[in-house]
Amino acid sequence: RTSALKNIASSYKELGEYDKAEAEYDRFIKDKEKKGTLTFYDLNEYASMFIDKADESNGQEKIDAYMKADEIYGKAADKFLEFADYALYRQVSIRAQDELDPDRKNGLFLQPAMKLWNLMKAKGELDETQKARLFRPTLYLGWYYTMTKGGKANINYGKQFWLKAYEIDPTQNTVKTVLTKIYKMKL
Repeated sequence: RTSALKNIASSYKELGEYDKAEAEYDRFIKDKEKKGTLTFYDLNEYASMFIDKADESNGQEKIDAYMKADEIYGKAADKFLEFADYALYRQVSIRAQDELDPDRKNGLFLQPAMKLWNLMKAKGELDETQKARLFRPTLYLGWYYTMTKGGKANINYGKQFWLKAYEIDPTQNTVKTVLTKIYKMKL
């Protein structure tokens, strides 16, 4: 029954019938939860369906689809800690969409970005994949505190994010410019 629900949901998704796909995925997820067999990959596939729907939609429908994907990734980050970095990265990417937070000025991405930041700080040494996932959220955090929020305390707080971004990719021009012009560092 469970695999049939997934196959039906996938078929509806492929046909672009997202409302029917959502209903079937919802049944599939609930069935797997009840059995205790839900995996991160199940939630990731479900969230991906909403990303696909958002890519094909406009206006409020697009926003709603992004927010459903965001909610699923939030649940996945809490439930499957071994995949939390990926789920949080996806949440940051969703919340940084111009439709949800134009130019990232409202800071909608802050909560998952800070969770990701703290998670990666706790891990210590990061592999290349983890560094790649942390780079963009780190830039967003640095930009938000240094440029959007402003003020001496926020600018000083933002410096840690720029330094981490520089550590991850010392060739990135925006990072080098901010560190040399705003923070007056010699690189």
